[in-house]
Amino acid sequence: MIRIKEFSGKESKLQFKKISSIHKESINDGFLSSLNSSVLIELYKGFAKSYHSKLFVALNDEDDILGFIVLSFSTTKLYKDIIFKRFLIITPFLLLKIFSISFLFRIFETLFYPYKDNLQIDTNSELLNFCVSSNSRGQGVGSKLFLKVNETLKEKKINSIKIVTGQNQTSAQKFYEKHEALLFGTQEVHKGSVSLVYKYNTKY
Repeated sequence: MIRIKEFSGKESKLQFKKISSIHKESINDGFLSSLNSSVLIELYKGFAKSYHSKLFVALNDEDDILGFIVLSFSTTKLYKDIIFKRFLIITPFLLLKIFSISFLFRIFETLFYPYKDNLQIDTNSELLNFCVSSNSRGQGVGSKLFLKVNETLKEKKINSIKIVTGQNQTSAQKFYEKHEALLFGTQEVHKGSVSLVYKYNTKY
């Protein structure tokens, strides 16, 4: 049986390490996946603790983590929250890369992409990282997580969210389209890399 639980940030390091591992496995060509696992652990703790986001996790009867989804109510406020509260914790794990100009540029692109939204979608809310472990796919895990997001949007009276996915992530695109998200346009999060932008309208 699959159940969905909201993480608060007080869960064990081992649980957040599992989330980090699923992230690296599922989005292995992304910028965040190139970071130290310790950075990802602190990042997801930040998502769980912030007032500006929700971290929902799918668990089986043995409490194994099957997948997760992050809902942001305001990505700009969330990133500020993460930087303010977790910067000193994360910095030691970035020291080996901090002098790389390309690395610093990609951090800049990640943090400031919400400010260059040329599509003018009329929502501050966004679906951020959404991953299901490889051995749990095809079991309805993703749909249950997505349903939980929709329930939360209804509770918060949020009418729509933005979803950004890589141009080559065809399975993700098919999933969003299956759940009636509408392709809105394209956006360049990282230079030279085009992403597709979807808009999902809350189902009431």
